[in-house]
Amino acid sequence: RTGDGGVVRHWLHYEPESAQMSCTVCRQHAREKNCNNSFVIGNKTMKLETIREHENSKCHIACTSMSRAQSESLLVTPTVSALMAMSEKTRSLARFQLKSS
Repeated sequence: RTGDGGVVRHWLHYEPESAQMSCTVCRQHAREKNCNNSFVIGNKTMKLETIREHENSKCHIACTSMSRAQSESLLVTPTVSALMAMSEKTRSLARFQLKSS
């Protein structure tokens, strides 16, 4: 989990029995993001370059974003979700109506 100049990668998991490393974040969210890679099923290439490539992959970035969004979901109420889904014009009208009330 550490190495590469002290960089901590909490998502990196090593399974000694199979001698494979995997990404806990991608394993959790890959299906939702419709992406798959060797870090979801298990990777036996024990190279720092392979870890860095995965860390910068579109799949990992998307899954990390999904994980962060879920951990911050306490801030997203149904009202906030509805407002976020509105277009800017609709939000402006809603603000105006709320101020007028």
